[in-house]
Amino acid sequence: MMSASITPQKPIAFEVEIKENPNAETPDRIQKRFEEVESTLQERKSKSMETLLIKLEAAETRKKALDEQKLEKTKEQNEKAKKVAQETREKLEMEANLQADKLKEKLETASQRAEEHINEKKKKLEEHFSEVNQRKLTASQECLSPGSNEILNKLEAAEQRRKAMEDEKLRKMKLADEKAEEVRKRKAENQTSSGSAI
Repeated sequence: MMSASITPQKPIAFEVEIKENPNAETPDRIQKRFEEVESTLQERKSKSMETLLIKLEAAETRKKALDEQKLEKTKEQNEKAKKVAQETREKLEMEANLQADKLKEKLETASQRAEEHINEKKKKLEEHFSEVNQRKLTASQECLSPGSNEILNKLEAAEQRRKAMEDEKLRKMKLADEKAEEVRKRKAENQTSSGSAI
């Protein structure tokens, strides 16, 4: 669509005598009018091209601005997604570390209780052995008959067997506690590694 307004031209009528001299030159006024019309057409054509170029340039500018807006919006969306992902990752790591700390605390408490239990059993056995030895000593002092040595030997052998059995019990209890502690530690490590992988 041309921006310049077009003024309607009045029709032009020419009187040309073709009988007298068909090779006669075009009259000056006709030639001048022809040149004027030709100039007007060229000017209009030039203005139309200039207007078209301006419109094309404006359209290209708008398209470039729209592309930049889309690019900026996409960039903002990507930044937002990265921020959300980072916050989620930090939250998961924090929760995993908190769970690992709680589990570690539980394991330490369980290990301490197991150690206290073993020490308590050991103390009771030592008290029992002390009491038995005291009874043996009392019996040896009271029994001075010829068969007293045999009785004392039997008592001592029985006490040694009992002591060996108690030691074996303590050893098995300690092994069981150590295995349980090892299982707890592996479970804690697995949960910690699983939380970090997330």
